[in-house]
Amino acid sequence: MVLNFIERLLEKGEDFGEVSSIGEQENVVRVMTIHASKGLEFPVVFIGGLAKRFNQMDLNTTYMTDKEYGLAVKFMDVDNRFQRDTLLRSSLVNKKKLELIAEEMRLLYVALTRAKEKIVLFATVDNLEKSLQKWSISITQKDWILSDSSRALSKSYIDWIGPALMRHETMCKFLEKNFAEMNIIANFIDGITNHRSKWSIHHTAVQSVQSVQSVQSVQSVQSVQSVHSFNEKDVLTETEKELQNVLKKDLNHNQKEDDKLNFILHLEKSPYQSEYKELVQAQMNWSYGFVEATRYKAKQSVTEIKKLSMEEDDITSDDLKPKTHFSTLSIPNFNKKREIGAAERGTIMHMVMQHIDGTKEITINTVSEKLDELVRKEFLTSEQKNVVNIDQIVGFFRTTVGKKVLESTNVWREIPFSLMVKTSDVYREYRGQDEKILVQGVIDCMFEDQNGDIVLVDYKTDRIKGLFAGGFEEAKPELAKRYQKQIELYVKAIEETTRKKVSQKILYFFDAEQELHL
Repeated sequence: MVLNFIERLLEKGEDFGEVSSIGEQENVVRVMTIHASKGLEFPVVFIGGLAKRFNQMDLNTTYMTDKEYGLAVKFMDVDNRFQRDTLLRSSLVNKKKLELIAEEMRLLYVALTRAKEKIVLFATVDNLEKSLQKWSISITQKDWILSDSSRALSKSYIDWIGPALMRHETMCKFLEKNFAEMNIIANFIDGITNHRSKWSIHHTAVQSVQSVQSVQSVQSVQSVQSVHSFNEKDVLTETEKELQNVLKKDLNHNQKEDDKLNFILHLEKSPYQSEYKELVQAQMNWSYGFVEATRYKAKQSVTEIKKLSMEEDDITSDDLKPKTHFSTLSIPNFNKKREIGAAERGTIMHMVMQHIDGTKEITINTVSEKLDELVRKEFLTSEQKNVVNIDQIVGFFRTTVGKKVLESTNVWREIPFSLMVKTSDVYREYRGQDEKILVQGVIDCMFEDQNGDIVLVDYKTDRIKGLFAGGFEEAKPELAKRYQKQIELYVKAIEETTRKKVSQKILYFFDAEQELHL
């Protein structure tokens, strides 16, 4: 499937660009595990499921292994068909449990230290009063760290967080306001009770949430009775008032819905019209106002634009047109010697030209040394090095434009750019609204001349020799036409970013060792 996907991309002439990833500073909401959050920081952090029990399934297996204890198994009485723990296994279970508790502590530390400004903790307990009573044991403890026994016997994160907060003044005020009848008296400890951290504690009864959900699904008077059957202690007074108002509206609404249903059951046209009729019709009849723009890509590379212009050129040589791939890609044979195609040869030549040291004399020896250096630094492989035509590189720097590159004090090579252009400038047949598309490309070389203007040089590795009977002079008009759009985009990008004029536009063809001025 992957090979077929790549084949379709090749048929369409797509560029294989890198997938963009969301940076750490992006303004988004991230949902991740505690493990995945290690090393990251966020302005606000929400941590849920703090009352979920630790996973201790590994402690219930029949046999356990440890590099210190060795193998520990349960005693099996085959005759009487029962099993029981052994002393060795009980010791190993205790050790593994303490290791698990220690690891969970480290995870909780990671979770609590991810927030820079605010942290919100969520936990669901079966009985809040019993939990508070259990946590209150820590009130009399004067040490900052909870006792070893309370930490070891804890089964969830809230069993650590709850006792720790019980001694803080925020929890003391919360107990006085909501659970005064429990007579939990805080033991004020300087430094712990009045710690400078700020907390806000809220609790919500599950029954109040369930009651709201029940109201939303009320369909009859019986449902009303079931709602009123809730214990007054469990349902908040304010919630009850809200429920009564909602129920009255629902009764009238349900009668109307029953009438509508009767029309549907008897296949009769209903006189009722939904208040959302116009909105639904508008949504169903909506059409995109820029349909023409959807037929064209919103982003193009200069290479793809060049291919489009070459396909429109009827007189372009078949050797220079982009090839269409129809054959099915075969499974790679890694033992087979890889062949380097024309496109890769061009990429290699551009890389070598990018790294040529213009401060030294350009000779066959210096270019060879540079190729060896690129191989050592793993920019090139030995096979790629062997396809580089050193004579062509040396020949370029002996031309007029090559000498100017060496003489200039400001030379830039392989400059990436992004540019917004009109869709009609790229697609001649486009007749839609004045939309723009993003064009990306890389400029091979540019330098400043004596007047401070920019000279653009674009390298070409296309095969030229033998294609034109009249030689390079006959090829000039066709080559100029073929690369005109590409050079125009380069010039537009240079002049908009540098605010300088492009005085010369030069194409250099390595195969013909000729330069073409546009």
